[in-house]
Amino acid sequence: PAGREIDRADAILLTHGHGDHAGDAVALAPRLGCPVVAHHELAGWLERQGVENVIGFNKGGCSDVCGVAVTLTNAVHSSTAPDGTPLGDPAGFVLEQDGMPTVYFTGDTAVHADMGLIGEIYRPQIAVLSIGDFYTMGPRQAAHAVRLIGAPEVIGGHYGTFPALTGTPAALRAALQTLGVEATVHEGAPGELVRAFG
Repeated sequence: PAGREIDRADAILLTHGHGDHAGDAVALAPRLGCPVVAHHELAGWLERQGVENVIGFNKGGCSDVCGVAVTLTNAVHSSTAPDGTPLGDPAGFVLEQDGMPTVYFTGDTAVHADMGLIGEIYRPQIAVLSIGDFYTMGPRQAAHAVRLIGAPEVIGGHYGTFPALTGTPAALRAALQTLGVEATVHEGAPGELVRAFG
């Protein structure tokens, strides 16, 4: 948001190459001095843009990033660089660290059956999932994703930034209630700290 400068990051994790995700990474990574983690093809593109500390691996793989086990997962979306270069498949991330809740960032995606396996294998306590609709899943699909994943804490993403993204946390709560799925849906204003589990 205007007036908020990013002055620190331990790592930048990119789910895909679209400009609203990877657009600032080329400038931010050298200034912040942190690694950038991405799918193999996106990592190669970042290196060609001059980003030096890049960790590129592939779906199903796990890498230690700043003491956090980062696993690359499937996502159903598209992925091109800001300059139009095709960049392979999009992805999501599962983050695991001893003593911390496991977090699943679904990335920009439609709901997909693999979410059930990700829930079974990793048992995430927090799911960060797109709810905006139009370019990603909307609240109805996201409610099914929550059911598949089984995370009790949910943070909606990729919504409210421009008119086409009509999904809201309130609509997700209503869709969860329709399915009979219990989960706490958190929301916050841009730049606001959101704390799961109270």
